[in-house]
Amino acid sequence: MQEFWSTNDDVQTRQNKFLKSEPEEIALTATCIYISRGRPEKLLICNPSPDTWNSWMFPYGSQKMPSTPDLTLSGRSYFEVEDAVARLSSGETEFHKRLSKLGEMSGHPTGIQFQTLYTSFEFKTSKSSGLRTLYVFEYLIAKVDHEFEPAVEGVWVRADGYSSTRNEIDALAEKRDMAVEGNVFDALKIAMG
Repeated sequence: MQEFWSTNDDVQTRQNKFLKSEPEEIALTATCIYISRGRPEKLLICNPSPDTWNSWMFPYGSQKMPSTPDLTLSGRSYFEVEDAVARLSSGETEFHKRLSKLGEMSGHPTGIQFQTLYTSFEFKTSKSSGLRTLYVFEYLIAKVDHEFEPAVEGVWVRADGYSSTRNEIDALAEKRDMAVEGNVFDALKIAMG
């Protein structure tokens, strides 16, 4: 079973669709699009696991939280699930944990201001373990004064608009015989209009 939605989806749709099963865990991920303010502007893509995934993605930081008995999500509308997860994950400590892990991967300098772009939700049951997980991907955008050296393999690519930036990322992936995670282009389209 798999369900997917985003805070960019129509509000009425999110109020009229309901989560069908109770998650056993919630995986919270902060994914960031870093854009340098230089001329031309550039954005950072990373390959954090060249030995396993070997694919381009935006830097991220994750944490998993077990679902608790006092947090019942099954039967709630997608809109209500968003609200419940926001309350659960918005605590200073929880958000700071994700940003700390994001910093470990990206190597970003201190003092960066993050803005939330959108949040997507994916509920799925593992085929191998049967574990039901609600994945919450919070997409952030951060403007940085200059390009920085990421803590993992990474490349700064020109951010000239969606089409040209996508072409540059595709060309880089083809040149290095790598994949590009699908959410890169979804987030890029929203970030660049």
